[in-house]
Amino acid sequence: MAVCWFLRADMVAEAPAVWGYLKAALRDGEIRIEEPHRANSLPVAGAVRPAPVPLSLKVVMVAAPRWYYSFFASDPEFQTYFKIKADIDADMESSAANVDAYSALIRDFAVADGAKGIEGDAIALLLGLASRWAANRGRLSSQFERINDVIVEAHQASGRKNANITRADILQALANHHSRVSRIPSRMLDSIAEETVLIETTGSAVGQVNALTVRYMGDTSFGMPSRVTARASVGRHGVVNIERDVALGGPIQQKGVMVLQGFLAGIFARRFPLSFNCSVTFEQSYGGVEGDSASLAELMAILSDLSGVPLRQDLAITGSVNQRGDAQAIGGANQKIAGFFRTCLSQGPLTGSQGVIIPVANERNVILLPEISDAVAAEKFHIHSVTSVDDAIELFTGQSAEKIYALVTTQLEAFDQALTKRAGGND
Repeated sequence: MAVCWFLRADMVAEAPAVWGYLKAALRDGEIRIEEPHRANSLPVAGAVRPAPVPLSLKVVMVAAPRWYYSFFASDPEFQTYFKIKADIDADMESSAANVDAYSALIRDFAVADGAKGIEGDAIALLLGLASRWAANRGRLSSQFERINDVIVEAHQASGRKNANITRADILQALANHHSRVSRIPSRMLDSIAEETVLIETTGSAVGQVNALTVRYMGDTSFGMPSRVTARASVGRHGVVNIERDVALGGPIQQKGVMVLQGFLAGIFARRFPLSFNCSVTFEQSYGGVEGDSASLAELMAILSDLSGVPLRQDLAITGSVNQRGDAQAIGGANQKIAGFFRTCLSQGPLTGSQGVIIPVANERNVILLPEISDAVAAEKFHIHSVTSVDDAIELFTGQSAEKIYALVTTQLEAFDQALTKRAGGND
């Protein structure tokens, strides 16, 4: 029977010479003992050379997907020696069998760290955490090491020996972790509370909306609100993306704004051309902006400024939109919800009307943190889901989409007449 040998691809890549020797050994079915510094020199007459060692070996390379594609692209012989690819998923279906197996693994982790066991509600919390990491209610993350790290920290922080790990212990471990990695988001929340960064979580305003963004920083990510504003006037340029004009908008963000132009043209330019300028921007944003997850927010700001109808500031929205007005799924829904929830808390007690709007397609991705789940259950915070622009309009304005569209049409007709009169006067 051939021996099975596991290698880490990243370690092989750190020593390029090893790759050549490995291929030669697999090709010839033998290991030749050579001194690396003499490998390419002429043999010395009469020198003793060790006999090759027969080799019967199966090699398994283990690595992240990017290493597979790197080896595949850089060496045409790679597929000759490694014919079978097993692409292992980062998460698994949360079937009854998998949940049972995962729960048993969690119990083993607890006992291995010296605890007597782990309580059922603590296991349920950890399973919810695994779903949150997978960003899907129907999946469980296979990052078992991270689950084990939480269990170890919870047990060590409890200070109890030969006792069960409780839900409170897990919550404390998660709170400790958040405290360690939350320096930057905490400073950002301080800036909002001190009104250095302008974000409103009460009242209403015309042409202004709270969009939601996610920031990734190494091993952590967090969501934050960002104010999006729109200002409309007479003109022919349509939607003007300020981020694009100053080279701060990435290609996907620019595409999202251009999609808005298509939606507006489809709704309002059937009888007369779109005669308006409307600048759209992320206020107090001094870095690049990428992604189209704020396009629904940008559209709300545009429609509000054109109609003159104010938007609720106690709501924040995330979602992409297509040219037909359908709300499309986005990433980072959990971080975005948590970001606005903490922003609302930083400005005072929850009012009971505050909340976040997400696309219906993202409902399966929402796994709330315990404190947010408790606030939602108590109706102090709300998660709304929408299927279209029309749904979002009604939530933000309390008026039907048809009425808002009628007001926008009236304003656009006035802009068009102003341009027509000006053109006639010049003639």
